[in-house]
Amino acid sequence: PLQDDVGRLIVAQFRWLDFLVDADTFVTKLVEVLSVAPPRLKKEIIGSIPEIVGDQSHAAVVSALEKLLQEDSQVVVAVLDTLSNLNLDALLQEQAVTVAISCIRTIHADQMPHLLRFLLLSATPANVGRIISQIREQLKFVGVVDPRAARSKKLKGKASATSTDGAILDALRSGLRFKNMLCEAFLKELKLVDHARDHKVIDVWLIMLIYANGGALQKSAEKILKSKILQGYIRETLFHQCIHGNTEIVKV
Repeated sequence: PLQDDVGRLIVAQFRWLDFLVDADTFVTKLVEVLSVAPPRLKKEIIGSIPEIVGDQSHAAVVSALEKLLQEDSQVVVAVLDTLSNLNLDALLQEQAVTVAISCIRTIHADQMPHLLRFLLLSATPANVGRIISQIREQLKFVGVVDPRAARSKKLKGKASATSTDGAILDALRSGLRFKNMLCEAFLKELKLVDHARDHKVIDVWLIMLIYANGGALQKSAEKILKSKILQGYIRETLFHQCIHGNTEIVKV
């Protein structure tokens, strides 16, 4: 549409500015524009922010993007890309992580892999425990079903669910690969779970991913899984929930 083209041309001109006299006010006005911009233009404007706004106004940018996400969850990928491209200090990075964590429950399943990659890449010794804990607590797999219910009726959209879950697991696998800090944080948290009811499908998947990635923690993952099974904390029903209807994912 013509209005989108005009909007892109205006945004392109801002990219050539050497500096902004009042960057914070500019960010405020930009957010006002975003509230009425068409979806495609909105995402393009968000993506251009790192090229337009200097480091001194990143606090205003993070706060503005957080507010925007509360109003429009469809821009979460564009927002995460922008946050990744900003040169944030430790405090603002933690704010960005908090913003991302708040999206886990509400984000569309198709966008979850992007969110997970952002969180895992943002992990530091200071926040890794919180990131792993929140992912484990809040992440729900699309295709997780009660096997008994699955036998009684056909599941609609199963192929789509399997594809989405596969993308989620791939994001987790790539995020954990060669990242002992993340793997150790998960295994540490898993050791503290001492009731079968508190174990989740993601626990089994993450153990398998850590094991499949090999490395120094492979034996630790195997040992913890065996221990949990012997203690009765991880039961057969949990494996059924992981594998039932997800044979293609298991093969991968």
